[in-house]
Amino acid sequence: MTEVNALDAAKDTLFVFGVVLASGTLGGALARASAIADVVVYLWWH
Repeated sequence: MTEVNALDAAKDTLFVFGVVLASGTLGGALARASAIADVVVYLWWH
């Protein structure tokens, strides 16, 4: 029983870590795209 609980906990931890990692990567990509867009707009208008 303890082994099963430990396995479930490990799976939950990996799942949460994966979601955080994925959202962090997505957030980073969006931030980069936004920064690039800001630079392009700035150069375009100045």
